[in-house]
Amino acid sequence: MLIKHIFTCKFIIKNQLIHLINQSMKKKMFFLLLLLSATFMVQAQRHIKGVKSLDFLAGLTGKGYYGEVAYNVFYSNKLYLNYSGRYEQAVIDGAGLVSYSLNPSVNYTIYSPTPWLFFSLKGGVSGYYENIDTNIPDGYQLKADSKSNFNYGVFAGAESELFFSNRISWIINFRQNYNFARSGSTVYYVGTGIRFNIY
Repeated sequence: MLIKHIFTCKFIIKNQLIHLINQSMKKKMFFLLLLLSATFMVQAQRHIKGVKSLDFLAGLTGKGYYGEVAYNVFYSNKLYLNYSGRYEQAVIDGAGLVSYSLNPSVNYTIYSPTPWLFFSLKGGVSGYYENIDTNIPDGYQLKADSKSNFNYGVFAGAESELFFSNRISWIINFRQNYNFARSGSTVYYVGTGIRFNIY
């Protein structure tokens, strides 16, 4: 009788332990699903309609260097507008050039192999105010003997974006500018920087 009672107790204890383990596993699976759902929601919020972001970039041009600050507005998970202001310094055959420009552009994401990596194409227009230290070569000169000029042009390029978190990403930017007022000259811009999603 005692042995039967012992086996009965063991059976009850075993069933209780199995029940507790099952309950614990269910809770863990529930929290894991919540975590995965939150992760996918976070990833989905990187490129969606209404997201806004700030860019801070620096880079090189064909004849100098530049710094840039930009504001982006996403109109879908692929389409966004970029409004940038750029400061540029260059030396062309001994002549110093300082330029301030506004460069609105339309950007479209063409490829995203993962939720944290995006490749986009861009195209836009540029308006410059330029200050020239001395006369520069005829092929680049806007007006004879002028030190300050307005310039305008169009550009096209590409951009890659790698996210470190939901709000912070590393961007690499390439653009080729065609400048009408510089006798049709072209200038390339290659830069890199950080983008902050501000929502």
